Amino acid sequence: MTNIHLVYDPYADKVQVYIESREITAPENKIYSFLDLDGFYKCLLPFRRRYAIWEGLLLELLEEVNDEDLHIIFEGRRTDHQRLAEAFRQMEPAVENAGYENRWQLTYKQNFESADFARRLAETAKDLREMCECRAELSRIDNFIAGIREESVVENCRQFRSLLSEHIVKWEQGNSAFKQEKIAYLSMMEEGIAEVGRQLEGQRSWV
Repeated sequence: MTNIHLVYDPYADKVQVYIESREITAPENKIYSFLDLDGFYKCLLPFRRRYAIWEGLLLELLEEVNDEDLHIIFEGRRTDHQRLAEAFRQMEPAVENAGYENRWQLTYKQNFESADFARRLAETAKDLREMCECRAELSRIDNFIAGIREESVVENCRQFRSLLSEHIVKWEQGNSAFKQEKIAYLSMMEEGIAEVGRQLEGQRSWV
């Protein structure tokens, strides 16, 4: 059995493909190049691109590894998993016509849902809590963590970036020997939360 892991980021329309934990990144690889150029949804089923024929994601994966015993883990939103599962069901006759048996398995791992972003935000906020130096700072971050809600996670991201900015200013004005190290860590944290915001709003720029 060959293990394949598909990670689909719907906000960037990018798919990462791992075969036995090795990511496919070579531009000359057919699966990589088609997914990169045409996107996840178009690649679910067969189509032609000029002189190139795409046989559908399931059949292309089978041909890539030459193994009909596939365990495919899809990581992404539930709605995208449902579309993938339906496309794979439609591909079953084509799989058999190509000489393979439909012995593949498809399982689901949730990601890119609001609940996942809220959990990531809470985990990052706990990291910031470790850097708090007084009760007032601890109280603010604890209140923030308690107020994180799946339905308001975009606003929670903005609130957290404000907290991070305050901590960055504090360290910039301080005289600690670890000043630059702390600022670099906080800036990295801020960029991570900015990326969460970009994904949530489904665009490449977020303020």
